[in-house]
Parts: sequence; structure tokens; C-alpha cells
Amino acid sequence: MNGNSWTAEKDAEVRGVPSSASAVVAALTDPSLPIPSVTAEDVRTAREALVWTRGNENREHVSPYEKGLAKRLSAFGPVPLESVGVVSTVIPAFKDGVIKHKRKNVWAELSNSQYVTKFLPGKFAVVRSEPHTVSFTKKSGEEKTEVQTVVVLKDGNGNGYKWFDSKNHGLKVGQVVSIDRATIAGRSDFNGVRLTKINRVKLSV
Repeated sequence: MNGNSWTAEKDAEVRGVPSSASAVVAALTDPSLPIPSVTAEDVRTAREALVWTRGNENREHVSPYEKGLAKRLSAFGPVPLESVGVVSTVIPAFKDGVIKHKRKNVWAELSNSQYVTKFLPGKFAVVRSEPHTVSFTKKSGEEKTEVQTVVVLKDGNGNGYKWFDSKNHGLKVGQVVSIDRATIAGRSDFNGVRLTKINRVKLSV
């Protein structure tokens, strides 16, 4: 767009690349993505792109989303340091709010979960997948710490399962996986939500 690094949505569609708007939304709402750093140059570039958009709202490749951003833009000028500070503070806070909201939805999905006494193979939805540091003592007496992934799964009956994935399979929230076998390892209760602990999980290839 006129030499700026902002990629308009319709331009992106034609070129087959992600638009700048979609990248911003992903950075703010996907908890798995790292928090983006924000510099004065980033803020300046975005403002320059939107100032250009504001003067060209009727061009075909300017989307309604970008028109809305341009209307809310203050007069163009130097980028004060406090603006960068505000943006840098808001991004982590927003992402933290998204993460908390997603977790809340997970427990709501499992509100009717019951303990399971016999594991049945089948398909399970991944409703939570986050890194977790585990400390334990080996048979040799050696203390060890490693990062595992705590995975919460939901079966077709709405029952929840908690699994510490020591091999870190990289499962994503929303993914549906097939499990051939697993061993019941105990019970867990989180805020009244019943979860059956499982281990020795064998995923279908």
C-alpha cells in the first residue's frame, strides 16, 4: 500500500498471503503465539498506512475494517514514547484476558463431566494444552525437572480427562485425536469439575 508495510485484506487475498489485519488479530487472540514486541517504528508505520487509507477510502482494495481504523485515527504527527508504552502494555493484558476467557469456556464445557473407571478407546477433543513444569525424583534418587504438556481431553459423553504428555506431542486446542489405549491413573477435581487422570496414552497414528 503506497510503500507502506501494511498489507490490505483484499491485496492479501489477491496475492495469497495473510493480511496485516489478520496478523494483528492472531497476535492478540491466539494464546499459543508469543507476545509481539512493539517499537516506535511499528506504531509510526501503522499510523502512516492508516493515514494513507483515510485519504483513499473509496479505493477498491480498502476494506470496511481498514476504513473503520482510519476513522478512529487521530491527526498524524510524531509518535510519542507513551503511545508505544500504552500499546506494549495493552497487548499482554489483552492476550491474558483471552487466555482466561478460553480457560473459563473449557471448564464450562466440562461442567457435567463424570469420573470414568474404565478407559474406552475412541476420539477425544483437546480442550486444553499448555506447558507445565514437573519436578520428580528418579529411582536413583536424582532430582529432575522437565517441561511436559498438561492436556485436558473431552470424550463424546462430555467427560474430561487430564494427561501429562511427557513426549509433548504438540496437540492443539480444538484438535480431535484418536486414542487406542490409556491407563486410568486417578482422579482430579478443579473448581468442582471432575477429571479422570490418565497416563500411558497411545495415540493412533
